[in-house]
This record gives sequence, structure tokens and C-alpha cells, in this order.
Amino acid sequence: MRPAAASGGSPATTSSEACELAFAALWDIALQEATRQDLSAPILIARVAREAGLEALACVQASVTREREALVGHSADLIGMLILLWATAGVEPDEIWTELHKRERIGTLLHDMAYKPGRPKRRLTRPWRVDSTKLP
Repeated sequence: MRPAAASGGSPATTSSEACELAFAALWDIALQEATRQDLSAPILIARVAREAGLEALACVQASVTREREALVGHSADLIGMLILLWATAGVEPDEIWTELHKRERIGTLLHDMAYKPGRPKRRLTRPWRVDSTKLP
């Protein structure tokens, strides 16, 4: 789902709207880049994927070393590279959002099933003891 652009250049009123506008702009740029060059060539897809991987590693490194500014910068680069990678591979953002929504719904359902109200919590008795002497 591509977020709708703001009409008449009015400023975004919420953080969510600002994020949607930024994503829409990035997606448009990525599509232009993908159509300007033949980014569907396997070598170029591999190059974009490698750059996305490098940005992901830089994010992890900045996170471990607690460099906030570097983490913000590399995160922005990673999101841009992911969007370019999606456009290069022909993946629509709708597919990503649908998958994320599906995972969130399944996770919520599994959580609700595991922690039903009224269901007594099972107490582990001697979790360190082996119940059987049979080897697998």
C-alpha cells in the first residue's frame, strides 16, 4: 500500500502521516532509480543486496557501541536500501505490510491461546530433574 501524498503541500499533522509521506517519497525515488537503470539484472540485485547487508551490519555495530547518531544515520540508509531492494526485486510494499500484519495477528492469537484468563498457570516441579532414564 503506497501512502497517499499530502494534498496542497499542507504540513503533516502527526508523526504517522510524516512517516507515510517520507516512505511514499522514498518509494517513488526507488522506483525511478529501478526504472532508470536495468536494476533487474542479477549482478545489480546482488550489489543492492550487499549494500543493504552492509548498512544492516553498520546498524548493529552502532547499536553495540551505543553510538546514537551513527545508529540513526545507518538506520535511515538501511531503510533506503531496503526500499531500493524491494523495487529492484519487484516486491510491492503491500506484500511487506501484509506479511507484517499477518505475523502480528498470529503472534497475538498464540499469546492469547497460551495465556487464557482463568486457566491455572502450570508450576514446574523440579525442572532440573529428568523424568525418564530412557535415552533418545
